[in-house]
Amino acid sequence: MPPVMCVYMPGKPTQTVSKFLAQVRQQWVEWVKEVDVIAIVGVRPNLIENYVWQPVLSCRAEVWYVGGKDGDYHQLADSLGNRLKYLAPTFDQAIDQITGSLCSQLEMNLLIVAR
Repeated sequence: MPPVMCVYMPGKPTQTVSKFLAQVRQQWVEWVKEVDVIAIVGVRPNLIENYVWQPVLSCRAEVWYVGGKDGDYHQLADSLGNRLKYLAPTFDQAIDQITGSLCSQLEMNLLIVAR
């Protein structure tokens, strides 16, 4: 995910580069629609950021999550159900699972979201 997508505070109108941000957010929607797996690493779920999370919630992809269970994690987990695969609280604890899964599924489309 392009970092610029989340620079602006939720609910606050974007007064500069609004067309560019709209294009970036639309590209995010397209990427999420096309992948088999989304790997979210170190990103705290904040579901009020609808432009980030709604595409994830509405897509068909499995979601691999690495990070803490704070923020809106539990609401995200409830919404995703069995599509969510919690890997570990930190990247170094999850890397073996990530690489193992990648090696076993080389044909899949993967989108990694990292902070």
